Amino acid sequence: MFSVNWQILNRQLLPSFIGEKLRAYAFAMIKPLEQLHAAFMRFRDERITETNQTGQVICLEYLLNKKFGGIDNKALAYKPATYFHPGGDARVLPIYIEQTEPLIRPYLYNSAEEKPLTVGNNTELFETYLVRNDDNSFDDFNVNYLASTQPDITYMRSLINKYKIPGFTFKIVSYE
Repeated sequence: MFSVNWQILNRQLLPSFIGEKLRAYAFAMIKPLEQLHAAFMRFRDERITETNQTGQVICLEYLLNKKFGGIDNKALAYKPATYFHPGGDARVLPIYIEQTEPLIRPYLYNSAEEKPLTVGNNTELFETYLVRNDDNSFDDFNVNYLASTQPDITYMRSLINKYKIPGFTFKIVSYE
């Protein structure tokens, strides 16, 4: 539907009695339109790929490796943590997802008990926290990336947030 051969279209739309110089000029005039069409086709293919993306671990790994790890072959993403390149030896994927065993969140009280929630006592001048903000023991999965790839962490975090299952937490960790 979107496939257009601009050379044939230009030749068919021009009258047959036009000289070669005017035909070459018409081909030159249509070149920016041809380039714009090629850019549109690349954009269309990217959007189709994006809409087919799911939150499955293997699909998310493929997306991250395509964007930040330099791996374009989808067949390579189906090998869990290693793939074989033409040299024959196994290499670790630049970006892989590792499921963690989340700890059980601290139990304070049951809402049916109708007890007030108090951590510490009211005379303390400092705030009491059960979990630090930088503590990753409650994350559901880790996204590990090779330190030498140096991805844009903010963009990576936004992509993961876009496709992960809501309610799951993650941490982005580098490895050597």
